[in-house]
Amino acid sequence: MDLPGGVNDVDWYDVMYKKWTFSQEHNVNVSGGDEKFNYYVSGAFFDFDGLIKLGGEDLQRYTATAKLNSQITSWLSFDFNMRFTREDYDRPARQTDGAFSNFSQNAWPILPVEDRNGHYFYSSDASPLGLADGGKRFQTNGYYLSAGSFSY
Repeated sequence: MDLPGGVNDVDWYDVMYKKWTFSQEHNVNVSGGDEKFNYYVSGAFFDFDGLIKLGGEDLQRYTATAKLNSQITSWLSFDFNMRFTREDYDRPARQTDGAFSNFSQNAWPILPVEDRNGHYFYSSDASPLGLADGGKRFQTNGYYLSAGSFSY
């Protein structure tokens, strides 16, 4: 088998993963009340640039929380808690649950990353071509949880 560039010594983890990545998180909250009514409202934003070099990935999360407590009468109170979370995740389409095990099993260090023309070398499941040029997958998930109760 003729390998472009001869026998290589490829560190696939160095090829696939960034040495560092940027993430940020911002939170804001407001609370207040008196003896009969209390409230707490918060919001958060999280942004993570991802660890994958080939094809890139990005995660953004938005969270909102609200808690209300009210003493309606001397013998009856009401509590309400709510949380909403939305996640937007963008990643290479070939980055499936088995992608990392495929790389660890099939990405031989002697296989080249690129051919003689500078294009990603294709080698079954361990191909950087699939991650870099195999398309993107954008996934959005939303979660809403709430609970309310009366106590007497």
